[in-house]
Amino acid sequence: MSRKSTEYSLLASNIYKLQKTLLPLQKLTGAYTEEEKIRIKTFRVMAHAELEFYFENRCMRVIEATKTCSNPRTRPKILASLKCYAAKKEGRYNTKKNDADVINEYRSKIKDNHGVKENNIYGICNPLGIPIEVFNPSLIATLDSYGSIRGFFAHNAINHTPQDPSIHVVLDPTIEKRAIASIIYNIRLIDKIFESYLV
Repeated sequence: MSRKSTEYSLLASNIYKLQKTLLPLQKLTGAYTEEEKIRIKTFRVMAHAELEFYFENRCMRVIEATKTCSNPRTRPKILASLKCYAAKKEGRYNTKKNDADVINEYRSKIKDNHGVKENNIYGICNPLGIPIEVFNPSLIATLDSYGSIRGFFAHNAINHTPQDPSIHVVLDPTIEKRAIASIIYNIRLIDKIFESYLV
């Protein structure tokens, strides 16, 4: 497998630190204290933030690479994708915006992103010409579920019970570790796709 990117290494390192700091030891009884439950919820919210940071910075690095790209095919390809995206938004066949304009608009889109669900990933990757199809479908499904539970934790009181039957919350550190490990593994498999846009 190819070399890990700086962004991926940072993601994996930060997730490990969060696990060591926040997740309590598993209890076979499942009887966690209120403090331990808060720590498990906090882990989900913070790990989600790290995932969001990874994807956004991976995309931003692709944009930054267009400034120094020496490959005569890569830079025009990315800029063409951004211009097609801008034209589609404008309802036109083509856009009169220059390279700097479409890049700045894309940067604003990254800043406005808030999540790692399918629509978030598609929203920041598609303008670069990275199709959602390159992502493992199971990864997208896992990110959707991960994001839903994170959203519930982030926008409700700590003792609130989900009313939405699609949100199934089980507070267990082992489940959290397994979920994030699966996500991290699958992200590693697509990290090289982002890297291919930098050469």
